[in-house]
Amino acid sequence: ALPALLLYLLYVAAVGGDSMLLERFVVPVLPLLLVWVALGLEFCATALATAIRRARQPAPTEAAGAARAGATLARAAATPRYWLLLLLIAALAAETQVADPALRREVERRRAAVEDWLTIGRWMGANLPADTRIAVGAAGAMPYASGLETIDYFGLNDRWIARAPVPDLGRAPAGHERGDGAYVLRRRPDLIIGHVRLEEQAMSAPMLRRMMSSTRAERLILEQPEFARLYEPTSVRIGAKWLTCYKRKAWSATAESPAAADPTPEPTSG
Repeated sequence: ALPALLLYLLYVAAVGGDSMLLERFVVPVLPLLLVWVALGLEFCATALATAIRRARQPAPTEAAGAARAGATLARAAATPRYWLLLLLIAALAAETQVADPALRREVERRRAAVEDWLTIGRWMGANLPADTRIAVGAAGAMPYASGLETIDYFGLNDRWIARAPVPDLGRAPAGHERGDGAYVLRRRPDLIIGHVRLEEQAMSAPMLRRMMSSTRAERLILEQPEFARLYEPTSVRIGAKWLTCYKRKAWSATAESPAAADPTPEPTSG
């Protein structure tokens, strides 16, 4: 188990780690790390108990008894399990940085974003035609809550984009480097939602474009020659706030829309 754990952690380091909070890529192996910590603590406790027992055994002098106990602890400290324990405790201690006020504020900001995604998704599921097709980057809570067909233009949930070549892979935040704007527009999404947040007021067209230009995938969509011909900004009131996104000009949200063409090419391997 230990070699597999180390290989996985080396892989996470090799791909550049994570751009999000608290190293999500380490979460799958946290149970195994905690098991190793427990075993290491048990080993240290056993070594300490042995050292105390030997120190209490009759010895010619107190110094001799102390030396015997010290030798026991030294042998324990020389084992790989001891140093692995220290390494794991240091790694887990680093994760306790959530106590940092700035990081806690960021956690709250991300939590508020997820609440927005759920609110938007539920609204779309309740108010848009069932055959509505959306394209988003935050393809988690919102598609789940809406139940609508979704194009993940970052590619985590899309087989074609997941294999799209990236000339400088590893330079941008992990999970936000791939994209294929021409492919997304061929799928004819009815809504392209780049800035997935609810705002106090409707966003202007220049601001929307600026907010949706932060990643390569979004820029590749905006740079397509047919984008301006096919899509226009639109704002909708959801509760007391506004969602601003891009709407396909030929699409209407008031009635069941004809199924959009789906000329999805079959991805090739490699």
